[in-house]
Parts: sequence; structure tokens; C-alpha cells
Amino acid sequence: MSDAHAPLETLPRSLKILLGTAFLALAAFPFVGTDYYLQMVTRMMILAIFAMSLDLLQGVTGLVSLGHAPTLVWLAMLWHF
Repeated sequence: MSDAHAPLETLPRSLKILLGTAFLALAAFPFVGTDYYLQMVTRMMILAIFAMSLDLLQGVTGLVSLGHAPTLVWLAMLWHF
């Protein structure tokens, strides 16, 4: 068993700075970006969340959800129009 008092693994300082800078850039983007790029980044973030949830369901837990296929088709049709 692992030791209950073992230190947690920490990220390197350079990676912390990079992640902090990326977070600040995304947080400031609505104030400095144009409307087109704001919509594009919003769609990218929504699809990234969807992809991470699909990866969690199918990759980590091993659950195959057949409800994702109709949802993807519905979203693709909405996106097209």
C-alpha cells in the first residue's frame, strides 16, 4: 500500500506558468477578440468538453453509449444550418 503521508506529485514550474498564461488568455479573449473568433473559440470549447466526456465514458469506464451518435448527428446538422 502507499504511504498515507506521501507528498502529492506537483507540476513543474514552467508548466504551471504555461497553463496559467493559457488560462488568462482564454479568460481575456472575450474582451479583445472579434465576434467571429469568439464564436469559433466557444464552439471549440464546447466540442472539447464533449470529446472529453466521450473519452471518459468509453476509454476510462469502458461504457459504450449509443446515445452519442444521434447527438453528434443532431449537433452537426444544427452547426451546418
